[in-house]
Amino acid sequence: MPIRSVGPVQAGLPLASSRMTMGVEEEFLLVDRRTGMPMARGPRVVEAAAPLLGEQAQTEFFGPQVEVCTRPTATLAVLRSELALLRRVMAEAAAGEGCLLVATGTPAVPPGRPLTVTPGERYERMAARWSSLAGGYDGMVCGCHIHVGVSGHAQALALANHMRPWLPTLQAIAANSPFSLGRDTGWASHRSVEWARWPGVGPAPLLDEAGYEQLAGRLVRTGTLLDRRMIYWHARPSEHVPTLEIRVCDVTADLDVVVLLTALVRGLATSLLPDIGNGRPPRPDSTRPLRWTVGR
Repeated sequence: MPIRSVGPVQAGLPLASSRMTMGVEEEFLLVDRRTGMPMARGPRVVEAAAPLLGEQAQTEFFGPQVEVCTRPTATLAVLRSELALLRRVMAEAAAGEGCLLVATGTPAVPPGRPLTVTPGERYERMAARWSSLAGGYDGMVCGCHIHVGVSGHAQALALANHMRPWLPTLQAIAANSPFSLGRDTGWASHRSVEWARWPGVGPAPLLDEAGYEQLAGRLVRTGTLLDRRMIYWHARPSEHVPTLEIRVCDVTADLDVVVLLTALVRGLATSLLPDIGNGRPPRPDSTRPLRWTVGR
């Protein structure tokens, strides 16, 4: 992910003259223009888009997927403009490979053959370890991941702790996967059902920085996860850039919904900073509501 820097955010203090930066990752499905079936042309599409997008165009775990990543910005108008550009360039690259770029959390039409995993050492290790999730016709999901800039892990974890009760609402606003593999699933977000099969997915536990380091190390050391990048909690601190990443949203076709969700995440984070600075504990909640999957 090419988010390299963030704005000046002081741990535990509300922002005054500066604004928290934002970034978005969007995963898309590549489908046949005639049949709607997923097409495993992700690496070729990313290669075609790379001259204009560079590292902002990326492959994903399954071959029929691609991802775009914005740069950090503090302005919603700039974010919207960049998302529109990334979508347009990636759609044109997909068209050149005979594909449509589709914003859906799950494929509506089943693939004509078992899904293929994008070549690469890490993906191949994941596929070998969790073959039941990587070798069939289902399990391919596309999300929208929203980042906000923080001062470091400590502030990211504090915000994640305080944001827990609001994440189901964000998930409901973003729900965009009622159909999967040719059937109406009965869920507004079937992506969340499929995605929950992977280890490391779910509500983030309430942790401080020391607790996070201890738990993350244990999950990798015991083989529960391949590496720390497999910590797929609904809200997680990034391991390579100073951001908090919110991972509950389906990818959506409406660009303005993406901008709205990002604005809500940043607004919520900004409003919670004074509580964190004043030492107020997170609002009480139970894990059960946070595990509800969005229905009709």
